[in-house]
Amino acid sequence: MANSARKLNIGSLPYLTVYYAGCRKLRLPTPRKRGLRGEHERGLSGFENLAFSFFAAFSSPGESGKQCAVRHEDLKRFFHAGSATVNYALKNLIAADMIEQDKTDRRETKYRVKIKINKEKYIYIDSENMLNRGLEVNGTFYHLTRHEILVYSHIMTACLNPDGEEVFRGSYNKIANTLGMSASSAGKCVRKLINIKAVECTLSGLNNDVESEYKLNPDLLQIGKAKRELWEEDRRERKTRREQRKPEYLKRIEAQDQEAARQSELARRREKAERHANFYMMKLSRDSKYQLINSRLKELEIEIAKAEVFRPNDVAALVKEYEDLRQELDKRMSKIGITRQMLTPQWHCRKCKDTGWRLSDHKICDCYKPPTRWNQ
Repeated sequence: MANSARKLNIGSLPYLTVYYAGCRKLRLPTPRKRGLRGEHERGLSGFENLAFSFFAAFSSPGESGKQCAVRHEDLKRFFHAGSATVNYALKNLIAADMIEQDKTDRRETKYRVKIKINKEKYIYIDSENMLNRGLEVNGTFYHLTRHEILVYSHIMTACLNPDGEEVFRGSYNKIANTLGMSASSAGKCVRKLINIKAVECTLSGLNNDVESEYKLNPDLLQIGKAKRELWEEDRRERKTRREQRKPEYLKRIEAQDQEAARQSELARRREKAERHANFYMMKLSRDSKYQLINSRLKELEIEIAKAEVFRPNDVAALVKEYEDLRQELDKRMSKIGITRQMLTPQWHCRKCKDTGWRLSDHKICDCYKPPTRWNQ
């Protein structure tokens, strides 16, 4: 059992991925002093979510070989918290059946997560900043609290996203809801980061609900990009080594799973585009005047086709009537608030029309990108 646990080495973890999910609830036994029995539910606090994500970075649910072996002193040092705070968070996570621990070793305790992780909201915490309890800006070291490091990491994650604009947009309330703190605490942390020039505010909101725009210090942004590139390169090398050791049947299964995920995403895109087009078509079908004009246009199309063969002299009059009705139909549609473009599916990719196959060169379209750690 001792050899199956993964040894904690903070130095080998440049970034700690912290997943935040506001919908997650803790089911805890009701304290005896309240005079009640049973269980009660409450939201996961910011520190409890931070501790849970710390264990999730070193372990996986359902795998006995994926455990996090750590000393209690290392937890206190990394989280910048006291014994009571760490013990309270661990006790609640164990009581809620989110993690389990094994104390067979006297020197270390082994932890493993027991539930799947919701990856909707996440941030990357620079382990060096968390361990040093501060940040170096323009050659000066500034001491930061845990909340200030979390807010800085939240802004840094958005700015380092390769698919983003190197800008973080959000309000104090949005930051507070994501990180599990109050809006006033989030505001104080943001102002502290602006004062030490770690973050620049390019567009300021009027209150806690209005979004502002923030950018990282250019020097910190370059350092973060360089560290991220090294991290991604190391991850690619480790992934290559894992692929080389993987049996062939597992590779075939993973390829089938990836193709199934690709087809599922393309089907979702097609269904969404067609659903929007059908919605506007149904909206027009409820208008009686539109239906009357549209039915007359269809009749005129048949009459013009017959007149071209049997009555050529009547074609000009029928075409003029057809064009007048088309203009009247466009005016009616504009009055309802619908354009002709809305009646056709607006595909996510115009090259393949969300089929995954380009008809122009008969090749697989590259519009689908599988989710990565930076675009989930």
